[in-house]
Formats: sequence, structure tokens, C-alpha cells
Amino acid sequence: DCKSLKRVDIPDSVTKINKGAFYECDSLTEAIIPDSVISIGNDTFSGCTSLQKVHIPNIQKSIVQNMFYNCTGLSEINLPDTLTEISNSAFYNCDALTELQLPAQLQKIGANAFYDCDALTKVTMPGTVISLGDHAFYHCDTLAEVSLGSGLTSLPDYVFAQCPALTKIVLPYRMTKLNDNAFNACVGLVEVTMPKSLASIGSQTFSYPGKMTIYGIGGTYAETYAKENGITFVNREVNAQSAALNLTELRLGKGHSRQLFLTASPEEFTDEVSWKSGDTGIATVAGDGTVKAVACGTTIIKVNVGNASASCNVTVYQPVTSIRLSKSSAELAAGDTLELTATVNPKDATNKEYRWSSSDSAVASVSESGLVTALAKGEATITATAADGSGVTASCTVNVTTQLVKVTDVRDLQSPHPYENNCSDSWFYTLPGAAGLSVVFDEKTEMEGGFDYIHLYGKNNKLVGTYTGKGLAGKMVYVAGDTVRIKLETDQGGNAYGFAVKSVTEASGMQTPESEKIDTQGTEKPGVLNSETSSSQASNTENAGTSNPGTSGSQVQDSENPGTPDTQKPAQKPVKKPSVSKVKSFQIKPGKKKLAMSWKKISGAAGYQLQVSTKKNFIGAKTISISKSKKTYTKNGLKAKRKYYVRIRAYKTYKDAKGRSQKAYGKWATGNKKTK
Repeated sequence: DCKSLKRVDIPDSVTKINKGAFYECDSLTEAIIPDSVISIGNDTFSGCTSLQKVHIPNIQKSIVQNMFYNCTGLSEINLPDTLTEISNSAFYNCDALTELQLPAQLQKIGANAFYDCDALTKVTMPGTVISLGDHAFYHCDTLAEVSLGSGLTSLPDYVFAQCPALTKIVLPYRMTKLNDNAFNACVGLVEVTMPKSLASIGSQTFSYPGKMTIYGIGGTYAETYAKENGITFVNREVNAQSAALNLTELRLGKGHSRQLFLTASPEEFTDEVSWKSGDTGIATVAGDGTVKAVACGTTIIKVNVGNASASCNVTVYQPVTSIRLSKSSAELAAGDTLELTATVNPKDATNKEYRWSSSDSAVASVSESGLVTALAKGEATITATAADGSGVTASCTVNVTTQLVKVTDVRDLQSPHPYENNCSDSWFYTLPGAAGLSVVFDEKTEMEGGFDYIHLYGKNNKLVGTYTGKGLAGKMVYVAGDTVRIKLETDQGGNAYGFAVKSVTEASGMQTPESEKIDTQGTEKPGVLNSETSSSQASNTENAGTSNPGTSGSQVQDSENPGTPDTQKPAQKPVKKPSVSKVKSFQIKPGKKKLAMSWKKISGAAGYQLQVSTKKNFIGAKTISISKSKKTYTKNGLKAKRKYYVRIRAYKTYKDAKGRSQKAYGKWATGNKKTK
């Protein structure tokens, strides 16, 4: 409810305003939108009848559809120089707008854009405007002065109909067609200047021919139309006194085109317009001012209008035609990094520089050199954009599969207890300015031996060590740099306490130890320190004393039974998990607010897990347990005509090395359907 909102000053941290964000906030009088906002949805301020003043971002290219629909009090608004389009009904019934000097790059004004703007008296269009929508200025009661852009070649239906204050209009020199009712019911219109190019006028375009005078060149369509409709015709030739182009300098990529627009004074000039290029081997120009770049170099494009002229210096360069990245997609765990490289083509591109950007820097950031850092679960698109203005891009989709927990209090530097299966989450803790850290783990710290692991990282994200079982219980580890990253790697079944850190303190003057690569019995992972080592390995630690579990040349004794090799537990035989097949013949049948699933049973399965979600990544989806005897399931209570993602997997049970019951899971079988 925004009924009491009177002013909104949007902070610089905002980049997007959604559709209808301030819809019918009818007490709102002022809105300031910062330049940080790059996306604005339709109907933004629609129905804000008290809105008087708005600041639009200076980078905005479009006034979106219905943006100020029925904002009857709007009287002050900046139209940015970057603006190229005013969309349909953008200022519909904005009764307080009085005069519009439209920006120099504007190209399109949509249908009903200024419909029924009763206080609007004057509109000046730049030559770049090439398109007007029907009813664009319909029923503007006080609109008396209109200057049409020279880029227009036609006027649509009812574009200036019901504008009783409009007394005269000069049609631009390239105008060829007036559609039906373009100036219908313009009771004050008495003078129309028509160019030689005009070839067609629709029905009911002018409602009062008896009091009109058409000015033009004798022998043209203008004279013919006047005679056929009982309109006074006056032959009038007017010489141009000055000419100007919308651009005086133009950089254009080889093979590309861009149109130049002429503005001559007075606007009713009748002189011939001619274009020419100083070197057609570098750039050519068409009769409508469209310049095409042929080869690298510089030349001049000139337009002559009678005795007046204007010119534009054109530089043609070799643009970038493609960019290829070292990866088009990547899957990262939070905290991981990926170095992307870009190859720019062709080799002789004038400017081979490019810029990196991320579609969601909260999920994955990218440095100026292309180093991607995964920050949070989700998906982000990393894009390299050519810096030469060619618009060429290349992208890599980065899927961050885990969470990154930034901890500011050491007491929070711990995993869930017990930790979750299928987890690759990371925890970060920083002690600013420290050369090294002493990280002390709680005595309860434990991972499922030989199956689940803790990875410890230090300076420059360098691996310090990998640990399983009770290898870190009550231990201290030295980490170089001021930041420690702790990452879990857990499988699909079986878990333990996890980890908890008791303290992190600065430790200066210590050397960073290297992790000993030990092929420990009870684990299949090399480079792992395990509390459940074999007696032959553990015997090497008799005289080692207290040591860092990640230190080279040292190994960890069994924390439950420390002492000599004779007192240690015997090595346990590795447990092989049962293999589980992926569910086959998985089918989804949509119904009214429901989905019916069926599948082929998996031999030896102890049961199934099923998830249904509106999100493709199944974040937050509840897991439904299904007995092994079932091969169908119906999910009721869904929303109608909504797309749902569904996945199912089978599992089997087994006993681990300690005799505990665990589950082994198969791969997910997936699908999606839309409910009826």
C-alpha cells in the first residue's frame, strides 16, 4: 500500500525497477531515479495523479509503455539525451505537460504516447525521429505548434486528430504518405506545406478543406490533391538558408551502416537535396543519408540543399566480428574461481580491447582480467563485450551450486550438526591484515571417514589440506594470509557431526605447511589425512610429538585410542557403496491443478525420493519419500496452467564401516510439464 507515499528518492544501489512498482500511488508528488537504474518495467508510475516532478536516469534509452499513464499532474520531467524511444501510452492523459523539446537521438514515438495531453502547446522533433504511432498526439486541445523531424516519411492514422489549436503544419522534405484521419477534426488547421515527395493522402485526413490552403510546387501531387478536394493551392518555392546534420563526426565499423539526418532552415524549403561521398571506396551514401562503410580510412560525407550545405567526417575502422571465450559454461562451488580468457577476431581489428561484466555480481563476480569468483548459489552470465562499439559479445553461463557463508564471528564458523548430504558449501572468515592464522577446531569435529571431507584453503585460495574422519578434532592448523576458507565435500548418504572452529588468531612467523599425500586405508581420496590410519602408517608418529594435521611428514593418530601402534585400532576394511541405477521410463501426465508421475521400478531399490518445484534448480523444494512398491505418484494442489519441474531418484540401503545404516542414491531423472 503506497497511498501515503509522497516522495521517493531511489538509492544508487538499485539497478532495476519492476513493472508497476509505484502503480496508483496517488499521493506521490516527486520521484528521483538515479543513473544506476538500467531497467524500468512498464506502468511504473501509472495512475500517480499527484505526481508533479520526475528525474529520469541520464542513461535511459526508453520511456516504457504506460510509464506515466494518467499522471495528470506531471509538469516537470527531464528527457535524457540517450533517449531513443517513447513507448505506447507513455504520457497518456498527462494534462500538465506544456512544452516538449524532444532529445536529439529520439527515433520512435509510440501509439497514444501523448494522447489527450490537454496543456501541451508545442512539440519540436529532431530529424532522427523516423516513426510515429497512431493517435500519438490525439486530442491535445491546446497544441498549436508542431515541428516534424526530417526523418519522417509518413504520418499514421489519427496522429494529430482532434487538435483544434493547430493552425499550420509543414510536412518534411521526404514525406511520401499521409494516412487516414491524420489531421481529422483539426478545426483550426488552415495552412499545410507539402513537399514534392508526397504521393498519397488517405481519406478524412483533413476535415475542413474549404478553409485550407496548400503550399507546394506546381505540377506535383500536392496541387493535384488540392484541386480534387476543393482546397486552395499556392505555388511557393523557398530556398534553404542553412543546413545541418545530426552528426559532424562518425566512426563506423567496416560493413556497417548508419543514417545521417538533415535539418534545413526554413523548414518549408523546396530546394533539391543531394548527398555525396569524398571517397566511395571508403564510404558510400544513399539518397536518404544512409552511410555504408566500405573500407578502412577516412572521408567526408556532404549534403547540398540548394546553396546551403553540411558535412560529416567519417572514419571507417575494422570492427571486432567475434569473441570466443575459453568456456561457454561452468559449474562452480561457492568460493571457487575460474580464469576466463577471450580470443578476439579478426586479428586485424582496430581495437581488440574488451570489457568483462556479470549479470548478477552477487552470484558470481568477474575482475578486469576475467577472473570469475563464485559467491552464492544461483546462475550468472559472464560477458565479454568488445570495446570498439561493434556490440559484439561472448558469454559464459556460470552455475554456482553451493552457498558461501561469510562469517564475522568465529562462533558462527561451523557447519550444521550433523552436516547435510550432497553438500559443497564453504565458510569464510577474515582477520584483516594478518600474515597468517592459527585455526583451532573443536574436539567434536568429525566427518564420515573415507567418504566425506573438509578442504582447508588459505592465501590466494591455495589448498592447505584435505581431512576426513576425526583428523581435525581438537587440532590447530596454520593458514597463510588473513582469510581461511573451509569447504565441505559430502556424498549422498551417511554423515557425522561436521566441523566447528573454537578460535582463529593471528600467527606470525610460521611457515605454511604442505599437505602430506597419504593413501590412507579406509579412504579412496589421495592427499587426505584420516584419523583411522593403518598401524604401519601410524607407527611413524611415535616420536613426532604434537603436530599440525596438515604438516608435511606428520600423520594423525586415532583420536579415540591414541598411543603406540600396538594400542591403535586395526585398519577397517573399506566399504563399497551399492550402485543405484537412474530411474527409467519416467513420465509426467498433466491434469487440472495436478501432475501424475509414473516410472519403471529399480531392482533392489529401498525407496524413491521425488521433488516438484516451480524453480528449475529445485531450491527450497520439499522431498517426497515414496515406498519401493510404488511406481506411480500424483501431486495434487498445484496451481493451474503453471509450469512445474519434477525429478525422481531411487536409493538403496547399506551398512558403513562402523555398522551404521546409510543410503546410496542414484542420479535424478527429470522432466517438466504445465498443469491444466
